[in-house]
Amino acid sequence: MKDIIGLTSRIVKESNLKVTTISQKCGVKAQTIRYWEREKPSDALVQNINAVLNVCGYELAVVRKCEVNNAETREQQRLS
Repeated sequence: MKDIIGLTSRIVKESNLKVTTISQKCGVKAQTIRYWEREKPSDALVQNINAVLNVCGYELAVVRKCEVNNAETREQQRLS
């Protein structure tokens, strides 16, 4: 979880949006976002992380790894 918080903090910094603006748009307290930047906690709520990322133009997603054997099957599924 610390990696996700670290990445989220970096995205916030690179977004050129003020933390207060992000906070107002997503409903996550500015204090919380600043805490993530300082402490990189492991107990942040996933819905808060997702809300902040959405305001910054990102989405949090779980994506299945593509395996070599399944790549052709997935491509066939998309075409049908």
